[in-house]
Amino acid sequence: MTIWNYDYDPYVASYLKFQEKVDLTKIPEDQILVVDSDMGRAAGFNRIAVHHIVLPPHCRTSSPHAESLEEEFVFVVKGSPHLWLNGYLYELKEGHAVGFPAGTGIAHTFINNSDDRNPSFGCGRTH
Repeated sequence: MTIWNYDYDPYVASYLKFQEKVDLTKIPEDQILVVDSDMGRAAGFNRIAVHHIVLPPHCRTSSPHAESLEEEFVFVVKGSPHLWLNGYLYELKEGHAVGFPAGTGIAHTFINNSDDRNPSFGCGRTH
């Protein structure tokens, strides 16, 4: 049996290899801060984006927004981030999935209201 060396295969990689370097001691005033690993680009995708995102404590992914041209899918891998959806908060748990079709006007953002340093989730969207 041959042991596969993942370090030399362009199609197999850990998100840690592509994770952005972010100073988590300096939280911006608007509290928008994520640690992103762009796995889709790393794997050579042009039409599908796949991200592993770490949301630091008391931060959010973005200002509330709606997708106009892209579809967005989020799957909670770890932690309990809150989903802000059209003005309402929903607590998500590990294993929850959320989808945002393009052109629906559904405003959303994700918020980490906990002290947990590592609620992480992955999302993908078409470009």
